[in-house]
Amino acid sequence: LFFCFGVPCLATPLPPAGQDIWVTKYRHYFLHVPPGWRKGERLPVWLMAPGSSDTASVFQQMSNAIPLADKHHFALAVLEGAHLNLNVASKGQPVPWGPDDITYTKLVLRNVVKRIDVDLERIRCIGFSRGGRFCSRLASELSSFVSAIAPVSGLRFPRPNNATRPMPIIAFHGTRDPINPFAGNGNPQYWHEPVLEAVQKWADKNKCMRYKEHKMSHTVTYCLHLDCEDNADVILVKIDGGGHTWPGTSWVYRPPWRFGAISHELDATIDIFNFFKKHHRPSRCHTAVKGEECYQHVQWVRNKGLRTQHQLYGSLKNTSTVEEIQLFLHQHIYANCPRPCHLGRHKRTEMFVGRSDQQPVRVSVQSRSSLVPITSALAGTVMGLFVFLTAIAALIRLQPRICCIPDLAFTARHHCRAQQDKAPLMEAAPAAPTLNEPPMHSKTDNA
Repeated sequence: LFFCFGVPCLATPLPPAGQDIWVTKYRHYFLHVPPGWRKGERLPVWLMAPGSSDTASVFQQMSNAIPLADKHHFALAVLEGAHLNLNVASKGQPVPWGPDDITYTKLVLRNVVKRIDVDLERIRCIGFSRGGRFCSRLASELSSFVSAIAPVSGLRFPRPNNATRPMPIIAFHGTRDPINPFAGNGNPQYWHEPVLEAVQKWADKNKCMRYKEHKMSHTVTYCLHLDCEDNADVILVKIDGGGHTWPGTSWVYRPPWRFGAISHELDATIDIFNFFKKHHRPSRCHTAVKGEECYQHVQWVRNKGLRTQHQLYGSLKNTSTVEEIQLFLHQHIYANCPRPCHLGRHKRTEMFVGRSDQQPVRVSVQSRSSLVPITSALAGTVMGLFVFLTAIAALIRLQPRICCIPDLAFTARHHCRAQQDKAPLMEAAPAAPTLNEPPMHSKTDNA
């Protein structure tokens, strides 16, 4: 490495296998790149979100994800909260006095993209406890980039839910979780709805059409919501008697009685990898329109950003098209913008054909008139299919919901709402922290 006037000549040197990287004066993350990676190879990335009071190092050890990343060649970007707490609270929303951790996550992703070649269609989030709730929040706020999530002991359905794409989800939860109870009714600051209710809401949002259960052992049941839009299946791995722990881990939770039992009948990290491998999100495009957050950001760049911060936007000009600005924002992760459809002189559209593991078919469109025969031919078919599916959906919804029945008493009503959990609730929540408080290292509350 050469130095120019005391400064490295290479702005983004190739990273070693793992290193701490500071994205602001006070915030950092840990980047792990598999050995043998070469420039030009696009890597999937796992965003890893730790639980309360957990450092990035603790979560690496708890999940044991590094050996898997090295074996299967994907990168890890391990987040770390301010004061070791990522900002997510009631209903999957942030507390207003806390840091902007969506911006922090975008800074991390932007930094990763500068250092290695990233497959932007395969950025996933895995999280434990509070980190699982934060992954749920990212699924809502950064759905143009986060293509699947895997919360352990922390799945929530954010309200409002701003996801613009169906979200593949695999979640793990023990029925004897003493911190985030399976039946809900935990800490009133953030844990309200039962786990089954959060799962069902995500399945409904993903328009899942089929449900089945697979009992792997006498304590582990896979609750499968299948045939979902864009292959976005929703799976809950229910662990009877499991605690607030990472299944399959060798990590020692202290004090053990506070967190409950660890299941060693499965390895959550392996299950997550296999789920991500089978659930590639189809490559789709969407050009922002008025009323959407991305469109507002595009207009801000054109009308103000290019004038006041032109150094951030490369060769863009105020005469650049909406699609050109949107593509720049997408590629540089400046905003939650999807990849636009129409670029260049001719309009382009993209459709997905076949299975989710197939490549999308790109069709170049020379003019609107050339689409008329296709539109006419498809109109009747689409309308008939819509009527048929609507009828089938109505029949399905007349049937009672099938639920993973926990070892607690649940009612068999339409929404499968849980009765109050008999397990002890959390201790009284502490007062909301201020940004001046020192970091909390106690593992008493790992939500």
